[in-house]
Amino acid sequence: MTCLAALLIGKFSQPKEVFLTDGNEASFENLEKICDRNEFECSVECCLLQWNKNLNYGDLEERFDYILCADCLFFDEFREDLCGTIFKLLKNDGTCLIFAPNRQNTFHKFVDMAKIKFECMIVNDYDLEVWERHLSEKENNSEYDEDIHYPLLLKLKKRTKQTNDFCKMVL
Repeated sequence: MTCLAALLIGKFSQPKEVFLTDGNEASFENLEKICDRNEFECSVECCLLQWNKNLNYGDLEERFDYILCADCLFFDEFREDLCGTIFKLLKNDGTCLIFAPNRQNTFHKFVDMAKIKFECMIVNDYDLEVWERHLSEKENNSEYDEDIHYPLLLKLKKRTKQTNDFCKMVL
């Protein structure tokens, strides 16, 4: 299911707009059908978006207050492009929330890369009910593998020239 969290925000919340993207053509076509068959409380737009750090995204650049991503850090060949795309699309005070499992350390590889452009915060226990279920599964389910089944939360805050200058002054 593509863009589930953003679809729910558009359907049951009151944002100004929701802009949904996927880089996979089949997923994007599914997303368009979902949007056509539902009513939303705000403007909802869909876009086939390929991650590319060198691409000019035109009017999408520095447009978004929030970006939500889920389970998209495991593509080794696209990690740097994803990081650059998020940086280009976020407003200067924007925040990106990424949910993804560690998946053979791909989560932390992304974090290491993102630290250059973003203030990063990893949250393991972001919801009490989810955390307790995770702990129970670890203890009671031999098939549960937290490396692939438990999503961590990564909060990215875009570094601006001012925050970079401040960090240089403090260091």
